[in-house]
Amino acid sequence: MNKISLNSQEGMAFLCLIQIIRLESDASYTTFFLLNQERHVVSRPMRDFEELLPNLISRISSTFLSSKKGQFQPEG
Repeated sequence: MNKISLNSQEGMAFLCLIQIIRLESDASYTTFFLLNQERHVVSRPMRDFEELLPNLISRISSTFLSSKKGQFQPEG
């Protein structure tokens, strides 16, 4: 699996897994942060993606999942 498909308000997006830096949860919404500075918000809980991509991401807090590639950079 090299890509993941996401259905958001902007439509369907196909993301390369190696481009994902981190995921951030806000209740039932998950925001994907990519290397190219894009963000994609989907109305699915973060735990769905944690279960779907266990070899690629790891939980670092209750609201963040980080890429295991070591490219996580918190905002702020």
